[in-house]
Amino acid sequence: MEKNYTTPVIKKGAEITFVPKGSTKKIEQAKKPWYIEYYYEGRQVRVRPDNLNRIKNPDEKQSKADNEIEALIADLRDGYNPFRPTDYLTKIEIEKLTFKDAIEKFEKFHRENYSKEKTIKCYKSKLHALRDYLPDDILLSDIHKAHLESFVRSKVDDGTYSQATLKFAKRTFSAFFAVMMELKYLEENPYLGFSKRIKSFKETDDSHLPYNDEQLAKLMEWLDINDKYVALFARTIYFTCLRPAEIKGLKVKDINLKNRTITVRKGNKKTTSGDIKDDVLPLMPSFIPFLKNMGLETANKEDFLFGDTKKFFSSTPIGENTPYNRFVKCLECLSLDKLGYDLYSIKHTSNISKFNQGWKIEKIMKFNRHRNIEQTLTYLQNITYHTDLSELDLLTI
Repeated sequence: MEKNYTTPVIKKGAEITFVPKGSTKKIEQAKKPWYIEYYYEGRQVRVRPDNLNRIKNPDEKQSKADNEIEALIADLRDGYNPFRPTDYLTKIEIEKLTFKDAIEKFEKFHRENYSKEKTIKCYKSKLHALRDYLPDDILLSDIHKAHLESFVRSKVDDGTYSQATLKFAKRTFSAFFAVMMELKYLEENPYLGFSKRIKSFKETDDSHLPYNDEQLAKLMEWLDINDKYVALFARTIYFTCLRPAEIKGLKVKDINLKNRTITVRKGNKKTTSGDIKDDVLPLMPSFIPFLKNMGLETANKEDFLFGDTKKFFSSTPIGENTPYNRFVKCLECLSLDKLGYDLYSIKHTSNISKFNQGWKIEKIMKFNRHRNIEQTLTYLQNITYHTDLSELDLLTI
């Protein structure tokens, strides 16, 4: 490529015509202001390096000037434009961005785009594991598909990753490098072409299993007697299919009994999109009586709906794990713990009930605010868990 600059040279001021007794021309020349000069795209550029003219020793001053010119030439070869210096600084930042620092930028991106704390935490867990596997201070631009595949294989081989964990790790890498591409820190996505043949055959415990009718009835009966807070929390999941984190963030003002709607504010949603808005969802008629009994009319509209386990309303949100931990106590009392049932099983049970009652799949999908049918089918994958085939028969032929 043709150079668009001249070779930088050092300018040492006016020529020395008089040398005092006891000095030399070289020493006197070093006392003059020096600067570096070159032409970039035909335009003159003068550079006065920091502290150069404080040096009075001629040999030291010449050495520093030579080093400055050498560094400047290297920058010019690398694309430095003295009339657009910030472009070059951005280029250097990108080229020197470590994977460790890139993780911090990824986290910042998600916080600016309303991602949930739990989502960010899960992403960081997988990214930090990858960071610890890779060489120290590896540059983002030096990470390739082979690194990612090698890391995942190591986790599968040592029994750390189940198939579900492997899928989430891949989803994390996909999301991370997509953001790096969007922020212009990468020109190519190293996750593209990731091998589909890497699989884990580690056996995992069941989770989020649906309750049968008898179990659900016993659950709600126990909760109505022993923990009215969690009883209403569980019913809210069942009737609205909101995520527990979204329910914990609901405020009194988000419930409109007159219009029979519930609003999920954009800052309370689980999303990675920056272009989001509030979701306004219908309230099922069978759920409204439970809400009316809360006394919403006299409550402070800015209070959190589930902020307190005794009086419900509070100016501060409930602890992150409080509803879950209290629900576990119910499972333990009914001997349903450690069997794959949990609080999120309520949502799975609700969606299976909808399907069994004749809801079309697209309505279930819209009610859950899913972006694709695969998300909806996840909630129906255990639809046969309580199906009994023992008494079935078929006409003989």
